[in-house]
Amino acid sequence: MGAGFNIQVEKAFKRLENFYQCDLPSKELSAKLLSELNIALHELQTTVEELAVKNEEMAYNRSILDEEKYRYQDLFDFAPNAYLVTDTEGIILEANISATNLFNVSRPFLINSPLAVFVHHEDRLSFHTRLAEIEARTVIENENWELVLLSGQRTAFPASITVGKVISPRGDPPQATLAAA
Repeated sequence: MGAGFNIQVEKAFKRLENFYQCDLPSKELSAKLLSELNIALHELQTTVEELAVKNEEMAYNRSILDEEKYRYQDLFDFAPNAYLVTDTEGIILEANISATNLFNVSRPFLINSPLAVFVHHEDRLSFHTRLAEIEARTVIENENWELVLLSGQRTAFPASITVGKVISPRGDPPQATLAAA
């Protein structure tokens, strides 16, 4: 439960403790005690109602967020260009359907693989150097790279890719996005 609920409970207990320390006649003490218990109960009921409303709001917002997530995932998956999301070391974290078609491999094969294994050996040093430069940057800007890539069957093909660094507002580690045309 929320902090407001705990505060209300603490206040009710403090009021009850104060009455136990009073030197009032028994009937008067009982009446005061019942009055305080009614007040405490009302405050707790109000807090419970407030929490229920907040819970409904959170559930509604969560459903909207889930819808947006699925919409984004569909846009990502069915985009006509190949999209890969990597960490700044070049390990593939996400791949769309066009990427699996471009490399002619399954998504599980791409995910957690180093992108460098799909870069032709003549372009690997340049690829790693450029990736390190993007990781070191504080300014986020996209770059266009021309590389020779390799399919899962090791067939070489030229590719024009756009590479950019993505910084998460939540403080997650930076990622690189790559779009191949």
